[in-house]
Amino acid sequence: MSHSKSRVRSFSVLCGILAVLVGLVILLQHSSGTLAAWTARIENSKLEPADGGAYAWSIPAKLRQTEIPTSVRLLENGAPLTQAATSNQVREGGRGLFSISLKQVWLSSTDGTDPRQNGRRYEVQVSRNVPKLMLTTAWILIFLGALFLTRGLWGFWIWSALWPGTAQAAAPRPKPAREWSLDAIRGIAIMLVLFAHVPWPKGVPDFPKPLLLMFNRGGWMGVDLFFVLSGYLISGLLLEEWRQNGSVRVGRFLYRRAWKIYPAHWILILATVVAATFVPLQSAEVSIDRITHELLYLQNYLGGVWGHTWSLGVEEQFYLLLAFAFALAVSQRAPSKDGENLRWLPRLALCICLICPALRILRFLHGGHYAYNYAATHLHGDALMWGVLLRYARHARPDVFVRWADRLRWWGPPAIAVLLSPCFAYGRNDWTMTIGLTAVSLATCLLILTLYGWQQRHGSGPVLAPLCFLGRHSYTLYLWHFPLVQVMSPYYLAAPTAPTSMAWFAGYVVATMGISLSVSWLIEAPLLRLRDRLVPSGIGNPATSRG
Repeated sequence: MSHSKSRVRSFSVLCGILAVLVGLVILLQHSSGTLAAWTARIENSKLEPADGGAYAWSIPAKLRQTEIPTSVRLLENGAPLTQAATSNQVREGGRGLFSISLKQVWLSSTDGTDPRQNGRRYEVQVSRNVPKLMLTTAWILIFLGALFLTRGLWGFWIWSALWPGTAQAAAPRPKPAREWSLDAIRGIAIMLVLFAHVPWPKGVPDFPKPLLLMFNRGGWMGVDLFFVLSGYLISGLLLEEWRQNGSVRVGRFLYRRAWKIYPAHWILILATVVAATFVPLQSAEVSIDRITHELLYLQNYLGGVWGHTWSLGVEEQFYLLLAFAFALAVSQRAPSKDGENLRWLPRLALCICLICPALRILRFLHGGHYAYNYAATHLHGDALMWGVLLRYARHARPDVFVRWADRLRWWGPPAIAVLLSPCFAYGRNDWTMTIGLTAVSLATCLLILTLYGWQQRHGSGPVLAPLCFLGRHSYTLYLWHFPLVQVMSPYYLAAPTAPTSMAWFAGYVVATMGISLSVSWLIEAPLLRLRDRLVPSGIGNPATSRG
């Protein structure tokens, strides 16, 4: 029997290696080409006159397989023409320009002559051209290979551990006490993000429109709430482990973080790749480069498949920075529970909280666009560090933290309103993307203190139960709301009547909640239970609002 099991496991390893290798070969074959690998010669005689003095040429289907039409280059006798725009309209004004859509290229010669008769050679080059079906097949093979390797090397299927009783459980730990105030802040954050990203359907009454417009202008602050709260919670996990054990196992921390962040994100990317195989996704840029940026969590600098996943890159880079700092502290100092070994943490956090806004102001003074301030970790990382500072204050001086939280129950809300009012009034501009980001971080710290004070005085908050529910599932809601609104909003915005538009909008809400909750309940929650069995937390009974 043992010999039979050994053969089965060896066969599983062999199948896994073979599947992974075949998948990698497919990826390499379809992503290693240069610009010249996909070149189409434009037959001058097939150019057709278009509006604005340009000439149109239909892009062959083979070239249109690319997901990024802006990667097209146009050459005139080997020299590149200047790209004017990417649109469905011919852009006038200028010679030697071209603009593109998904199906056509419009061009004009450098000297204004008729390109059908000037005898010049025109070519179209595409930097990346990955057939969607082959890309999907490659990733499926790699995924199946990983499953077989897991079976062969460790003797179990991944999904078998999701069922109770099939995996050996670790020693039971007390169930963590959950802070409803932190869930409520997550609920506020995801609502702000929805206000910022989701256009409203036709038929909305006039009286709430100014309020909706205000939340739309200031909804971008929801991500900052997430950032500050992440810094507060993640540093809390590390500080609590340090307090209880005198040290921190950084590898375990990163491993547990990976189980929380990666699966739901990877499912979104996989679903996007599969969907792009069958339907065009105008707002998703599916390419080997963009998928690689997503998997390496560099999308905030290099661009990702979807526009909203940049924040995952910021958070992942923060996790690595904080883990590295704790690892360095553990390696350089003797274990201690008295807090003496942690004095470096507030100093590091305070330095970053001062450096980031200074860098933002310098960029503004040198003419840099404010949009970059929002996505770059070295310019926006202070939001997470404000959360670290607040959590360190709770760790080092819990009595002072509780006293301030109690005082802020009443004068905290007006202070928060003062700090956030410019952002709601003016939206994103040079001021709000420099000093305003610091104001939002400080307001979020006040909000954490205020709700903590209310929680200590009044216990659970049933009035905030809907917000807490949204907060518990905010991660999957954040991941899925944006792709779904990009797919469905054109239908309810273009609907001929208000009832039809409202019906499409209701369908969007149902689809977003349904998919997000399904991923949260059926995938995220079982994987977190598996994580807790395989790699238990190093903390006895933390107060937390996330896994």
